[in-house]
Amino acid sequence: LYINDCIRNYFDKNKLLPIDKKFISRLVLGTVRLKGRYDYIISQIYHGDYADLKLKLKNILRLGCYQIEKMDSVPNHASISIMVEITKKHLKGYEKLVNAILRKFSEVKGNYQVDMKSTDTFPLLSHPSWLRDKWIKQFGIKKTIDLCNYNNQVSSIWFRINNRSNLLNIYSELKNLSLSYDKHILSEHYFTVDSSYNLIESDLFKNGDLSIQNPINGFIVDILNPKKDEVIIDGCSAPGGKGSLISLIAPDSKIYSIEANKNRISKIEESINRHKLKNINILNLDMSKDNLPMADKILIDVPCSGTGVANRRVDLRWKRKSKDIINSSKLQYDILMNSSKYLKNNGSIVYSTCSIEIEENNKIIDLFIKNNKNYILEDSAEIIDSRLVKNNNLDVLPGEYNLDGGFAAKLRRI
Repeated sequence: LYINDCIRNYFDKNKLLPIDKKFISRLVLGTVRLKGRYDYIISQIYHGDYADLKLKLKNILRLGCYQIEKMDSVPNHASISIMVEITKKHLKGYEKLVNAILRKFSEVKGNYQVDMKSTDTFPLLSHPSWLRDKWIKQFGIKKTIDLCNYNNQVSSIWFRINNRSNLLNIYSELKNLSLSYDKHILSEHYFTVDSSYNLIESDLFKNGDLSIQNPINGFIVDILNPKKDEVIIDGCSAPGGKGSLISLIAPDSKIYSIEANKNRISKIEESINRHKLKNINILNLDMSKDNLPMADKILIDVPCSGTGVANRRVDLRWKRKSKDIINSSKLQYDILMNSSKYLKNNGSIVYSTCSIEIEENNKIIDLFIKNNKNYILEDSAEIIDSRLVKNNNLDVLPGEYNLDGGFAAKLRRI
């Protein structure tokens, strides 16, 4: 389970006020994001071997550090007092140590800043060292620092307007709900609001007029360019966000939402039911090896390292290992190769990831083109904003144009 799932499960089992849910989410997610920073600082403050401390004690200290540094609504002395009380309850005998470390942290926290010229300070970026080093080689030091800093910010929740001809009515309804909104700079079909919780609880959301989706995923569907009467495969489709958009754009198409993980199919069903979609057929198949329906267009949102969405999936960076990228790339190529067998002549495959790793993106496409002479790479800048396109592919780093990081390539069979 990821931390977001744990929080959701906790909220489902406990009746809490919206303000308490918001506080808990911010505290827990923020602490997980910045635990690398706090581990580094605490290890400098603590007069002993920080690695030897109990995990529960480390977590109490991390929570205290985040409250002190980032949550202005709680005075420092109150944050320290709360953490001391928690320690008394769960780790009696360590409360004086917690009190001393957190008091020292509140005094010195401003002294710890990242210095581009000193790699010794890079643990403050709160990303695993193998990933930082990889990004430095791929993007350079400045861009890597920018990436890490973006990933360490509180993430934005973007809402998609499902009926593209109904924009004015939707924005008018947001005003009626007393919600302040900001449209995305590249698409008026996407916006953020000052209270996501209130919007999610509204009829506007529950009735299927809106969906939660980062705009980059909408641009990926735009590259696919779904049309009526086409047979379209939405591969590796859970939770169903892209598939629902394909259906809304081309309601007269026939869509196969294909997902290998049975446990995730319920997510697709929820999306279909909430949006009241009629043209999606769910198939429990493995895109890497099973026989698929013949299709005019195929979207494959392949399993990946997810390094483009580390801002939202805050514990992903701590779960990933360097070997995961290699393992992912093998599966991704198998999915692309198998899918290509079931595309009609002159049809298109859109290969997409939420990764920023070259091994999962450009290298996969280059290898596929080399081994499949009956496919050509099309220029995505002919369909979407050219500022998002590099080497013919949608290729965005986290934070660019306020988007998740991601990649998409459009391949046409000739």
